[in-house]
Amino acid sequence: MLIVTAAAAIALAQQAQTPPIPPLASAGQAEAPDTLALATQLRGESRDEAWASRVEAELTRAYQALPNAASAGSMAVTCGLTLCEIVGQAKPDANPQAVSALVSELQSGAAIEPARGLGLEHLVGTFGTTGEPQRVGFVVYWRRGG
Repeated sequence: MLIVTAAAAIALAQQAQTPPIPPLASAGQAEAPDTLALATQLRGESRDEAWASRVEAELTRAYQALPNAASAGSMAVTCGLTLCEIVGQAKPDANPQAVSALVSELQSGAAIEPARGLGLEHLVGTFGTTGEPQRVGFVVYWRRGG
């Protein structure tokens, strides 16, 4: 009994000396939105046809105006009632430097500022590869402002 009590006291003392590490969100950093949840939400939304059509056209223009947009073999913009999604993938034969520049452009304010002008809030942008550096894919989500 004395050994169990001593072990418990040591464990409690160690816990008291080592404060728990707070999760990132409680340390003042917001968690990135879950792209799968956003994709599911968008596909479940009704569509505001007038708003969605206009915003899809404007987002398409903004993203296609990026200097290295030609390296994206495909780019699709879909809006529902509250969310917009931009999905793209680099061409298989795209110049790797142009693809890298496109990723930099997507991460910069080059496409963000025109979208904010539409009253959209940038939620998240993610990038990945299909195993070849020039086959970079991306998805970006925007939320309709109040």
